Amino acid sequence: IGAPRLLYAIASDDVVPILKFFAVTSANGEPLRALLATICIAAIGCVIGNVDLVAPIITMFFLVCYACVNLACTLQSMLGAPNWRPRFTLYHWGTSLLGLIMCLTLMFISNWYYAIVALCIAGGIYKYIDFKGAEKEWGDGIRGLELQAARYSLLAADH
Repeated sequence: IGAPRLLYAIASDDVVPILKFFAVTSANGEPLRALLATICIAAIGCVIGNVDLVAPIITMFFLVCYACVNLACTLQSMLGAPNWRPRFTLYHWGTSLLGLIMCLTLMFISNWYYAIVALCIAGGIYKYIDFKGAEKEWGDGIRGLELQAARYSLLAADH
C-alpha cells in the first residue's frame, strides 16, 4: 500500500515529468495507476523466481535511498538551513554522515557491480530532474552549498 502512494505523491509533485501519468486517482481517491505499476513490478520479481537474483538489486536501491536521505540531512545541517529543524533530540550531522558512509560501504561490499549501476541510475535520475523537471523550485543541496560559500565569502570580505 505504501509504494503506490509514494509513486502517486512523487508524480503529483510534478518534479519528474515522465511520472505524471501516475498522478491520477480513482473516484474514491485510490492511486489506481500507481497501484497497477507496483503490481507489475512485483509480478516481474515473482516471475524471475530467483530470490538470489532479485535481492541484491532491491538491496542496492534501498541503500541508495538511505544514502540520499543521509546526504540530504548532512547537507542541511552543515549549511545551517533555517528550514531544517530535526526533531530528534540526539541528532547530529555526524551521524548522518556516518550513515551515508556506511550505506555506500555496504553497497560496494555486497556487490560492487550493482553498486556502480545503482549509483549511475540514481545520478541519471538526479540529472533528469535537474534538466527536465524541477518546475517547482524547492532548491537543492548543491545550490545551498553555493549560497553558503557565497555567504562566507561576503562575511570574510567584510572583515
